[in-house]
Amino acid sequence: MKIKKLNEERAAKVAEMRSMVEAAKANPEQRMSAEDTERFNNLDSEIKAIDTELGVLKRAEELMKSVASAARKEDTADGVTAEERAFISILRKNATEEQREALTTANSQVLIPTTIQREVLLGLQGSHSILSAIDLHLTPAAETMVFPYLVGALELMKVEIGGERTNGKVTFKGVSLGAHALKLPTVPISETLLLGADVDVKAALVALFTEYLTRGLSNKIINTGTGNGEPTAFLTTLNKATAEASDALTYNDLVNLKAKVRAPYNQQGRASFLMNSTTKDALLGLVDKQGRPLYIESMSAGVPDRLFGYPIVIDDNMPQIGAGQRALVFGDLKAYKARIVQGAKIKTYDESYYSEQGCIGMQAFITADGKLIYEAGSIEPMAALEMANA
Repeated sequence: MKIKKLNEERAAKVAEMRSMVEAAKANPEQRMSAEDTERFNNLDSEIKAIDTELGVLKRAEELMKSVASAARKEDTADGVTAEERAFISILRKNATEEQREALTTANSQVLIPTTIQREVLLGLQGSHSILSAIDLHLTPAAETMVFPYLVGALELMKVEIGGERTNGKVTFKGVSLGAHALKLPTVPISETLLLGADVDVKAALVALFTEYLTRGLSNKIINTGTGNGEPTAFLTTLNKATAEASDALTYNDLVNLKAKVRAPYNQQGRASFLMNSTTKDALLGLVDKQGRPLYIESMSAGVPDRLFGYPIVIDDNMPQIGAGQRALVFGDLKAYKARIVQGAKIKTYDESYYSEQGCIGMQAFITADGKLIYEAGSIEPMAALEMANA
């Protein structure tokens, strides 16, 4: 950068002048030579010239910042950034060449703006699904992400004034999350929605991507993820309690499930129940031994229903009540760690299968991973209720 280079040149000239002055002070009876005097005056002139140029450059830089700031305000005047506007224009097929080049990859995928990705992440974390309850992160890069956890006991050490210094040793392990390239099935999106002048396209796309990822990623995390190039599902790996029946739930079933999870994972404020909507309905009439309802429905928006005083998370990727099915989970759902890497992309398709229905096909590509993190053989953070075999 030119300003940096000029400042370095100025500092060097000032240092040379300072050394000449110090030399003159060290020999007060000896006058500066004509050559030194000329050199000193030239350095002084050069510094003044640099100061003049720096002043011009700094004023120009301030002007450019002012213009850029005004442009940013103009770009976001309607709540849509320039990058978001380019993304929407690409989907509408009226983008400029510059807009297409900025967001289109070599294999014709379109980068989803980071601002939209962040809003989608917030949507995932606030969704009525497992994604709202696990520890979910949006990371800027695809490097391996390590979650450390303690192994064994953690003992406090006594402090003695003037005593011998003792090194404490904490044993821990780390579980790594990778960055697996995943794609979701192609889904239709209405061309009318994309082209409508009075439609908030950005909000519609955020809602679409949120639902899209909620369905696909939740099922991987709960049921189908193998851990081989994709997230690792947790449901089949959990310690289990077995229900008394194959087609109904009882008070004892829930007590036995809770007993499978010990402190600190079973504490209020940390533990919750996970189930699907049908299982929720089956619990509504259940009471304890004193006849009190176990399931308490919330009367306030944003406040979850509760079972045994614990919040309930509903995700319809959880299995139905049925022989051998794991219909409920209890414990600390945040023990499951997941990450989505910034840089999600989409690809659109215009095949007749979609166009004949007034739609375009849209497929999302993400980089993600997820695992349940705890030490094998130690206290497990979650447990499942498995229905009895018929």
